[in-house]
Amino acid sequence: MRFFSVFSLEIKRLFSLFFLIAISILVAVSLAQLHSPSFNIVGVIACSSDGVEIVGYGFNFDGQGVPLTVNISIDGIQKTVVSNNGTFLTFIPIFFPNGSNITIHIHSNNETYVISKILSNNFTTFAETSIDYSKLEYNNISMVYVKGITVIAASPSIKYVYVNGEKMNVNSNIFTVGSDNVKPPFGKMDNLKDSQIIGKNIYYILSIIGTNMGLVSIIAYFYLSVFPRRQLDLIFRVAGVSKIYLSKLFSMLILTLLISLPSIAIFAEIKGIFLSSITPYLFIMIMYSLAVYGISPLMKSKELVYTTVIIAAYLLNLVFYNAEILSTVALILPLIGFIKLWWGHK
Repeated sequence: MRFFSVFSLEIKRLFSLFFLIAISILVAVSLAQLHSPSFNIVGVIACSSDGVEIVGYGFNFDGQGVPLTVNISIDGIQKTVVSNNGTFLTFIPIFFPNGSNITIHIHSNNETYVISKILSNNFTTFAETSIDYSKLEYNNISMVYVKGITVIAASPSIKYVYVNGEKMNVNSNIFTVGSDNVKPPFGKMDNLKDSQIIGKNIYYILSIIGTNMGLVSIIAYFYLSVFPRRQLDLIFRVAGVSKIYLSKLFSMLILTLLISLPSIAIFAEIKGIFLSSITPYLFIMIMYSLAVYGISPLMKSKELVYTTVIIAAYLLNLVFYNAEILSTVALILPLIGFIKLWWGHK
């Protein structure tokens, strides 16, 4: 038999397991709907001879306002502001506040920012973040880049910013721009990174990987555990061990990618994770599939199920510490499995 004919038969055998792709996507979408309690804040402090005005905006990674409780203290004067939509504006009357200490506690959900400054300029901006792509902060402008949006706090001295390379006039102290390609009129824009977003969602990502590994284990039990059985001896002799082994290997890898890629990519898109950042997690799944495939000729069905759990934990540990060892182990195991089958059917 030709290799393509054998490969086509193996793909047809896997059709009954394609529903596992839908399960993987459903898990990823469900986890993506769980909102992170983290938030970001930008604001402007305006100081004049008769008092201090504080304006701010608290928002999540999608740029949407979040409920806030703001406690402000200036030289013993206390004031509390509550906001349901993330925006707040308050004025504290105090004569000649220059040199005074101002402390602002901003609380939302279970997270609190503490901002302390000495009032010395007419205007100063601030920004605090816990889930963003990047933050840029000067005395008279602060910018926070989130998912497709830039939130800006600017003093009146800032007349414009650059949006997608073009000037945009500034007419407000706090505003949002529907782009993450925004630059101040001076200085440099930081490179956008999604390490914070990945860190905040790492347990969700590991849950998706764990689910996908479980689905691959199901495939291994129903599809690969037949390797050691004697009824395949004749098929191996007629078609050849290498054709059967390689066709099953490619079929297994294709289904693994169909299970892993859509689920991880959909989760990344919803959460704002750069697609380039999901490559290591696809790498984990490919290596896991290769490892499971490699040991399948060496195990009985029940032993294979138990071993896949151990391999999953081992690979998850390795990927964060030594990708080279992970690659070597995963590539050697299929070779060992092939040698075992080839030697047994000489």
